[in-house]
Amino acid sequence: MTPFYATLQVMQDCADAGIRQVWIYRASGRGAVSPEAVEFCKQHGIRAVEGHCPFMFLPATGFPHRAHGFLLKITRRYPRAA
Repeated sequence: MTPFYATLQVMQDCADAGIRQVWIYRASGRGAVSPEAVEFCKQHGIRAVEGHCPFMFLPATGFPHRAHGFLLKITRRYPRAA
């Protein structure tokens, strides 16, 4: 979880450290996702989850997170593994 303005630098740090899978979190609004950071990931072979709340993927999570995941599933916007 980083502020929007720091995400690109964090992605550059991840690339330098050899990290190839990242989660760019978006709680509400803009969150940490930036087009520049997402493009950087694509150009450097980093697999990124862009903006989804990690709690909606956990099996024993609270109602709001389960509801969020359910709504994304019925609207066919739930992310699929690549």
